[in-house]
Amino acid sequence: MIASTPVARWTWGDFVEGVDPLVRCLADLTAARSVPASYRLALGEPTFRLTVSEAGRPAGVLFQGELTAGGSVEELADTVRTAMRPGRIGSVDARSTVVGSLVNGGEELSAEGLFDLNASVDTNFAMVELITYSDAWMPYDLKGRAQSAVYEANAPRLEAVLAELTRVLGSDMDPEDPTYFGTPTGTGVVTVSNRTEPPPTPGPGTKSPGGTTHSPTRPASAASDTTAR
Repeated sequence: MIASTPVARWTWGDFVEGVDPLVRCLADLTAARSVPASYRLALGEPTFRLTVSEAGRPAGVLFQGELTAGGSVEELADTVRTAMRPGRIGSVDARSTVVGSLVNGGEELSAEGLFDLNASVDTNFAMVELITYSDAWMPYDLKGRAQSAVYEANAPRLEAVLAELTRVLGSDMDPEDPTYFGTPTGTGVVTVSNRTEPPPTPGPGTKSPGGTTHSPTRPASAASDTTAR
């Protein structure tokens, strides 16, 4: 199933100095997305929403738009600069929602809204963020029902992605705070037990990994929000 709120979240961060925020952000997102793609956990052309903010003016936007990653990072950066309004770059933020595949019963099925993959860079810090909205990595689904076959088929794929992201990005992984559904770890997601609050409502039209999954549109500004939406 695909939830309307995050199931688990991981980040990788680095202090930076003297980097081009636009090139670094595009490079980080491109490199990060190649990892789940190699495990078929990211399918199709990589598209994302890019926001370039002006230095000294947090509300000032030099560029904002949807992009498809084609060609080199430098070519993509040149395309953005051509469309930017004049100003000095303060920070760059790139956000994408990932369609991937889940395995169930020996079948590989497309799953929409499997992850959010985001990258952000300012003059001092660069960060990549992976958020999953799926329960396929846990032995119990979002409604607490056992799903050993789904878990055994998909949990090793997520574990491999997390390890490879740490290698590719060259940064330590930081599993973030537990959510209602699970606790992120360095290798996957541990199911949360002894819940006392009612669960956030799964997205409309969600199905188990035995069928096509659909998730609601998640606003870019709320992509990292772990509260109910």
